[in-house]
Amino acid sequence: MLAEGLRMVISDEGIATVYMINGENRFRMSFVKAWSRILDEVEKNQDIKGLIITGHEKIFSLGLDVTYFATQSPEYVTTTRTAIAKLYQRLLFLPIPTVAAINGHAFGAGAFLAVMCDYRVMNADRGWICWPEVTLEMRLMPQSLELIRVKIPLGKATRDAILFGQNLTGPEAHDLRIVDAITDSAHLEMEALSFIKETLGKTGLDRQALQQAKKDVHGYAISESSKL
Repeated sequence: MLAEGLRMVISDEGIATVYMINGENRFRMSFVKAWSRILDEVEKNQDIKGLIITGHEKIFSLGLDVTYFATQSPEYVTTTRTAIAKLYQRLLFLPIPTVAAINGHAFGAGAFLAVMCDYRVMNADRGWICWPEVTLEMRLMPQSLELIRVKIPLGKATRDAILFGQNLTGPEAHDLRIVDAITDSAHLEMEALSFIKETLGKTGLDRQALQQAKKDVHGYAISESSKL
């Protein structure tokens, strides 16, 4: 399946891999809509048992298309950022195991996309994960902050990654428990697949039960005012 800047391939085992192939894979409304179409298909196709998300070459996603945003109205920017936060929620509660295979740089919205997955595997040799909003003089939206608190350990990880927007290598992100594993680029998707297979086990997981479990575990952190 193809959507703007995205390509989804489904294996014979029912594992869907979404490749972000739009250069820097920056987020604007058209990219959000493409992602929505992909997730529509994942939710509709009961044969899909797991999802891997990755980028292309040196880049996972460089986040918001801030240059494009600068040419748009404040209303467009707010509407797009709200739509992105809604996309995060959909990914967080997707009724199948999800893994981000972080092949290269993951900044801002791209880093958020990665941490909304159940597992994260990062290239040990190349790429940073970073939330650069403070250096861009941008505030994080309340919806996004609620979601990040579900996934990023409080303390040093939150301070270094979110508050000060430091560029973290794979080993550094692993030490801070932002990513679950690191490996070389040649084995990145294989390692991501191993997480899904281990999670599914021999009998698999019921979609409805898994989605409810995700809402029970993660939903408490999303206040009523932040639900979209």
